[in-house]
This record gives sequence, structure tokens and C-alpha cells, in this order.
Amino acid sequence: SVFKVEIPCVIAESMEDTYRNFQHIKSVAPDSPNYKILIVEDQMENRLLLQRILENVGFELKIATNGAEGVDTFVDWKPDLIFMDVRMPVMDGLEATKRIRQHPLGSQVKIIGISAHVFKDEVQQFLASGMDDFIKKPYHFNEIYRKLQKHLAVKYSFYRTADVSNNQQATLTPQMLMVLDESTLTELKQYVEQLEHAKLSELVERISTKNKELSNILYFYVANYRTTEIFSVLKQLYLNRN
Repeated sequence: SVFKVEIPCVIAESMEDTYRNFQHIKSVAPDSPNYKILIVEDQMENRLLLQRILENVGFELKIATNGAEGVDTFVDWKPDLIFMDVRMPVMDGLEATKRIRQHPLGSQVKIIGISAHVFKDEVQQFLASGMDDFIKKPYHFNEIYRKLQKHLAVKYSFYRTADVSNNQQATLTPQMLMVLDESTLTELKQYVEQLEHAKLSELVERISTKNKELSNILYFYVANYRTTEIFSVLKQLYLNRN
């Protein structure tokens, strides 16, 4: 016997198109509510990256470094969404999520779990604790923005194609790095070679006080763990000098 089955479906847009769309985000749309986002994360490197990803487009943030602090901050501040690391000292993310859900207003907040390693059986554990969703480390800004759109219906304002081209947001060149002093270049090279993302994030923050445009471009690479490309540009810069 031959059976014929027709399954209606919608063809999803390609990952390339999705990435391109979120890559061109300029800010949260001007008519948007004031979204309050709580980051609960004990690792400084990860906090800095996630904080920069969110601040860069206009979200209001607060930080907690363990689950207990996260619960207290939720009670005091009432965020719209929480990025909750699963494994933390003092109180882990699963317990913190359960306690938040027990609060009278705990059902209103969206909670996205964060973990470097996510196995199939753990996904159900995350959801059973009360989490709405999860993401894997390392962070990627396009995934973060997608999750916020999914759970809070966030609307974004996008760069026009010409704006993105003019700002060269995703293209770092040796000429751009020539404005940095020798000490800063040495630090940049060292942190990139040693994959010191925490120190690299701090350095980009310092650069932003003097050169916001360059800082934003470097942030784009750091947030997406494209440090090998930064190294290649640095290498080209030094070759051009000789």
C-alpha cells in the first residue's frame, strides 16, 4: 500500500537572513516600553558581554552575581525578563527560578536560563524549574535579541543598509586600529592571543571613552567571539608598518 500524507508548513527564513537582520539592529524602537532586564551571572566575563549586548540597544539593566541576589533584585525591582545562569555559588539558577515563581508576581516575569553545556535531559529540568527558555554560552548578540523579541515582543529600530555600510559596523580594518596608542595595541594583541575575553571586554570599555565608533566595532567582534579576526587585523597592521 502507498500512503500519501500532506503536512502544511511554513519555510523558515535562512539563518543567514536572520543573522543579517539582527546584525543591523540600531536600538529598541522609539515607541517601545522601558524594558527592564535583570542579568544573574557570577562570571564577570559573561556579565560584561551580556551587559554590553543589551545596553548597546537601550535596555535598562540591573546585575546580580548569584541566585540569592537575583531573587532579592527581582522582588525590589520587578524586571520584565531575567537572564538566569544555571550554575552559580550561594544559590543556583534553578532554585532561584523556583523561588521567583513562588512570589505573587513571579508568574509575570520571563526567565531565560543560561548554561555553557545543555544536554537533552537538562532542558526539561530547566523548564520544570519555571524557566521559559534557555540559551547556550558563549553569547551571540543575534540570539539574545531574538529571544527578547520572542518573549517580550520587543520591536527594534534598524540601521539602513547605507548606514551599516558607512559605519562599517562589522568590518574592522588595520587603519581603524592606527588611532590606538602603542600600549593599548599591545594589550589588545595580548588579550586576543591569550583569549582573555574578560580583559578584552574591559579594554574595549576603556577604548569607548576615547573612540566610541571603534569601540562599537570591537564590541561586535568580541560579543561574537571573533577574536581570530581581530588578531588577523592586528597582524596586518604590524606588517604594514614594516
